[in-house]
Amino acid sequence: MEPDVLTFGVSKLGNSAEEYEDAVSSSSEGRRFAIADGATQTSFADRWSQIVSLEFIMNPPSDEPLDKRWTKWLLPLQEAWSSGIPWDTLPWFAAEKARAGACTTLLALEFTPSSTTNDGPGRTLWRRMLGVAKPAAMNWRAEAVGDSCLFHVRDDRLIRSFPLERPTQFTHSPALFTTNPGQNALVCKHIKTLKGDCQPGDLFLLMTDALAKWFLQRHVVGEKPWQTLREVNDEMMFNLFVIQQRDEGRIDNDDTTLMIIRWPEQEGANS
Repeated sequence: MEPDVLTFGVSKLGNSAEEYEDAVSSSSEGRRFAIADGATQTSFADRWSQIVSLEFIMNPPSDEPLDKRWTKWLLPLQEAWSSGIPWDTLPWFAAEKARAGACTTLLALEFTPSSTTNDGPGRTLWRRMLGVAKPAAMNWRAEAVGDSCLFHVRDDRLIRSFPLERPTQFTHSPALFTTNPGQNALVCKHIKTLKGDCQPGDLFLLMTDALAKWFLQRHVVGEKPWQTLREVNDEMMFNLFVIQQRDEGRIDNDDTTLMIIRWPEQEGANS
């Protein structure tokens, strides 16, 4: 079973597409996904968010204690970021700012097949007769630094919001991965994790902070914002939606990124 995946992004009003600092990546087999939001106030944040999100897809951290596996994983990425900076051509003030490093959020999501899905016909029949919930088709694990968010929707109901659950939790100073090894040692001690199961028909929405805050604000007042977002099917529709919400003061003026992951209604579809 493979999901349908769509991604959309809109630059901050007044910025060009080249100034877009969010990044989004997904594996070809539909098992790993990442979204990152480079911090505008830092230098070459677009490069840093792209490196971090893409590396999670290609080479995720090894299975070690949480803080150690992330600090070890980040070290070569920090070197890759630095090696791509044109230090020799930067004005002195730009070089000084770049030496302070770049920062980014990261929301990483990985799906793995459930070991409980291989029931034989007899056991499946008994489950139906006894009304026992069917086993998960997939399991998932998410890890996050910062305020890029994951929303898990099932049967038209929001069942998970991660790592933030309320619009009031958004601040101007979220935790961030940086290109500074010393700072990351502290950040990696506070990485948030969440696990869950995935059933056919489930919807997962990954988004950077401006859209995530809008999502939670709409949910708090009783709306179902996922119904609006899951109808988005092309870049133009997403652009118009973001522009309208910005004009109405509902979405902050910031780079805005959305990833929609739809799992098929039936196992075996899209496989």
